[in-house]
Amino acid sequence: MKKHNKRYVPLAKKPEEVIDALANGYSLFRGSFNYAITTKNSKEGVARVTGGSWGHAQCILGVDDTKTYWKETMIVEANSWGPNWCTPGSPYWGPLPRGSYILYFDEWVNKLFRQGNVYIVGDSNGYKAKDLPDYGSKSWL
Repeated sequence: MKKHNKRYVPLAKKPEEVIDALANGYSLFRGSFNYAITTKNSKEGVARVTGGSWGHAQCILGVDDTKTYWKETMIVEANSWGPNWCTPGSPYWGPLPRGSYILYFDEWVNKLFRQGNVYIVGDSNGYKAKDLPDYGSKSWL
């Protein structure tokens, strides 16, 4: 029987675990059921959570809890539907990666996180740890 590369992929049980995992360099992903994200973001890149009935995955890219630009904590995700999925917008630090969006963290927690399908990729066989580059923004993880 072939061993799987992922050794530890826990379910995040608290929203704070998402922020801590990102701060420590872990990858996170979530499934989406019964909710959708608007396909046209605001000029700052902010999308909204709406109703929907299809399932797919998103990669969680970062959280800004500094409240220096927005009055609320925000989260950035990339959609699994690819780079042409939405109009990304351009927040204060520059353009978002194509296919990604920003959400209000409280809305994300109440509608998406509470579905119980946010996972932390805690360890992988065959992938050595490495230092991540500093892209010049200390507020985004």
